[in-house]
Amino acid sequence: MRRVKEVLVRYSVLFYVLLLLLLGVGIAGCGSEVPGTIFAVPTITSAPPTLERRPTTGVSTVSPDARDVVVRAREDLAGRLGTSPQAVELVSVESVEWPDASLGCPQPGRTYAQVVTPGFRVILEAEGERYVYHTDREETVVLCEEESMIATPTGPSPVESGLENLVRSAQEDLAQRLSINLEQIDVVEARSVVWPDASLGCPLPGMAYKQVPQDGALIRLRAGGSVYEYHSGGTRGLFLCEQPEGTSKSTPESLHPTSSSPGSEDD
Repeated sequence: MRRVKEVLVRYSVLFYVLLLLLLGVGIAGCGSEVPGTIFAVPTITSAPPTLERRPTTGVSTVSPDARDVVVRAREDLAGRLGTSPQAVELVSVESVEWPDASLGCPQPGRTYAQVVTPGFRVILEAEGERYVYHTDREETVVLCEEESMIATPTGPSPVESGLENLVRSAQEDLAQRLSINLEQIDVVEARSVVWPDASLGCPLPGMAYKQVPQDGALIRLRAGGSVYEYHSGGTRGLFLCEQPEGTSKSTPESLHPTSSSPGSEDD
C-alpha cells in the first residue's frame, strides 16, 4: 500500500510540472502578435534642420580681408558719438573698387592720385542713425558724411514702386526660415539693380558666370539684429544670398532702375 502511494505522488508531481510547462508556452504564444518576432526595431526620426543665422552686428562673420577696416570704422564712429564700439551695429559690407584715391568721397580743395583703389563700403548704425564709411583694403577709413545723410532713413524703409509683391515673398520666406512673424521683419531697402554678371551679386567659389549684365532686384531685410539679402534677376527667381565665409557679395555701387524685363540666362 505504501508503495502505491509513492507512485501516485510521483505521477502527480510529474503531471503538475507538465501542466505548468504547457501553460507557459500558451501564454508566451498569446503575447506575440506575429509568430517568429523576437523584438521590434524602434523607428528613428531625425530632428528637423535648423537655420544657421549669421548676425552682422560683429566682425567674426565678415570676410578676413575686411575685418580690420570694419573694426577701425566702428571704433572711429564710437569715438565721434562718445559711445562704445559694441553699441555700433554693422549693417553691411560691400567690396568696391573706388575710381581714385579719394575712396569715392573727395574732400574740397584736395587732389588725389587717379588710380583705382580696391576697398569696402561699410554701413554702420548707431542710435537710430546710419553712417557710411569708405575704406581701402589697408587701414584708411573715411566717414562719407554726404552719403550718410542719404543712407539715414527718415521714414519707413524705402521700397521701390513695383517691388511690393517681391518684398512680400522675401518676408514670407525669411519668416518661415526663422520661424518668426512677418511683423518681426523690417525692410531695409528694396530696389531694382543691374547686376554685373550672371552671379546676380552672389558668386560662389569655383563657379564661372556669364559676364553679361542682368536686370534684377535687391532686397535687404532685418530680423533679430541680422540683415538678410535677397537677390533676383535674369531667369532666376528670388533667392536668399547665403555665401561661404571669405567671399564677398558683388552688389553694384550704383543701383540703376531696370528699364526692361529680365531676359538673360544665368549660369
